[in-house]
Amino acid sequence: MPSDTGSDVTTLKEKFKNDPLDLSLLPEDWNSKTGRWAFDRETIERRCRDARQWLRSRDEEAIVVVSHGGVLHYLTEDWAGSEKIEGTGWENAEFRSYRFLDGDDESASLGETPESRQSRCKKDKSFTDAEKNELTESAVKTWEAQTHKNLNRDRRTGPCEKDGMQSCAA
Repeated sequence: MPSDTGSDVTTLKEKFKNDPLDLSLLPEDWNSKTGRWAFDRETIERRCRDARQWLRSRDEEAIVVVSHGGVLHYLTEDWAGSEKIEGTGWENAEFRSYRFLDGDDESASLGETPESRQSRCKKDKSFTDAEKNELTESAVKTWEAQTHKNLNRDRRTGPCEKDGMQSCAA
């Protein structure tokens, strides 16, 4: 969504110049919403598959990924709970643990660990591919409808107004 557009690299480098943050892998056009960074399902799926492949290639034993819940559904290919909150099934500041599935070379698929599911009081149930596909399709249709609703609202009122009230800081 246009409201989910990040800051340009130069701004981020200036803002975090005194912090231990490595922005060297962040391309200049990462926030363009075009090409590799387009906001459409196929592009997001491809970008998240590439990210999983990159994560799997790393030497670290454990890696923390911080992102928006909507992106995390694509990254983890885990759509369970995606219907409970508009835009995501992830609670604010929620964490889950995943491992790469054996034998899945091209897509570098992940599976949530039983311990992670248990910590969220979820039964240790793995979804079949058909169940995953059904969850994915349902979530994406809902999100696309919500995105069109939000885009139409933003065109009428501007991105900083909701229900006739200013919601962005000047």
